[in-house]
Amino acid sequence: MTISKIIHYSINPTTQSIVKEHLQETWSSIAQKIQNSEDAFKGWSVLSFSERAAYFRILAEQLQARSAQYAKLMTEEMGKPIEQSKKEIDKCLLVCEYYAKHAAEFLKPKDIVTEHKMTRVYCQPLGTILQIMPWNFPFWQVFRFAAPALMAGNVTLLKHAFNVLNCAKAIEDLFQEVFPPGVFQQVIASNDDVAHIMGEAPVQGVAITGSVGAGKVVGSLAGRHIKPCVLELGGSDPFIVLKEADLEKAATTALQSRHHNSGQTCISAKRFIVEAAVAEPFLQ
Repeated sequence: MTISKIIHYSINPTTQSIVKEHLQETWSSIAQKIQNSEDAFKGWSVLSFSERAAYFRILAEQLQARSAQYAKLMTEEMGKPIEQSKKEIDKCLLVCEYYAKHAAEFLKPKDIVTEHKMTRVYCQPLGTILQIMPWNFPFWQVFRFAAPALMAGNVTLLKHAFNVLNCAKAIEDLFQEVFPPGVFQQVIASNDDVAHIMGEAPVQGVAITGSVGAGKVVGSLAGRHIKPCVLELGGSDPFIVLKEADLEKAATTALQSRHHNSGQTCISAKRFIVEAAVAEPFLQ
């Protein structure tokens, strides 16, 4: 567990200047947040879908009101073009509205046919869910997890990438401004601390977006503690160009795909496989 002071730096990737320093938390601080989440779950989980949806509609309104502020923060810390940052905030707003509107329908009890006279499937909240999120979409990755997870009645702890902790703090502040205490908290935790967090009884699941290596570790920990996990891991997607292709269109699409989000997108084209007959014209 964490016993010494460790500082993480938010660095502007354009200027390489330090934007802010963030102190890694002690285990006692993290443990208190786990307890807070357990306490919050008792009240949050028994709210109706319409009551939880009301919080998300307010959240969406606040995202819209602060769109320019959050977009600037994201560009400064992650490095993506400002227009793409604005669109990322728009997506966060939409996902809040979407699950506020549809969660009740998605999760309503369903009757299914079995050998029994009546069989009904219920979807019930689990508890505290740990989310481990990457830096390439510092707002979107968090919101696309948080909206369905919280609308389902769970609460969450966010462990964000160390180089976007300003974004993480802004997201936490916004949720804490709108939602009841303890429903959404972030932890600035070491890898060792994450292992301890997953072993705590209130933490009933984990979701990670990250590398294959990180996924192996988190999946292994989830298995050790018999807790459900969702792993969204990296890939190396091929961009295949056949000789019949419209080369102008193919080249334009390839460049857009490779450079979108400053080149930091998991589904971007990363390997170009081109038929020999059109390889040189494609490169040109």
